[in-house]
Amino acid sequence: MNKSMSNQRVLNITYQTSSMGVYAIDKIYDAIENEKLNILVLKQKDKYDEIMKKCEKYAQKYALDISDINMVLKAMSFASIKVKSALDNSTAHLCEMLIQGTTMGITTLLKEMGENDCADEKIRQLAYDLQTAMEEFVDSLKTLLIN
Repeated sequence: MNKSMSNQRVLNITYQTSSMGVYAIDKIYDAIENEKLNILVLKQKDKYDEIMKKCEKYAQKYALDISDINMVLKAMSFASIKVKSALDNSTAHLCEMLIQGTTMGITTLLKEMGENDCADEKIRQLAYDLQTAMEEFVDSLKTLLIN
């Protein structure tokens, strides 16, 4: 795959993964009653927003098109999040949902990075920054599961 296509794919998946994180946090936020979890998800949402802005900047710089996640996926995610959080809004259950979703995002991001290793270093670094932030988020959520 050529460098331009690799740049496109890595930047797009980085943007979409961040966008999905923001979307999921927005949908689960009202169900959160634990102050530590509340603070944690707002911090993570800020990180996702920061990454999305950087993606938009790189897209402009490299003349690439980035797109949001598709509406069907958003609708399915919305329904799942709302139903699961309505049935059980305990901190442990919300953390579990966030861990599962974030882990799926990490996996998707890593797969795309592995398949597009010729992407520009700045774009790969942005994807890596997202991966690292997501892994730290999961680790923080794990501590809330046992406390």
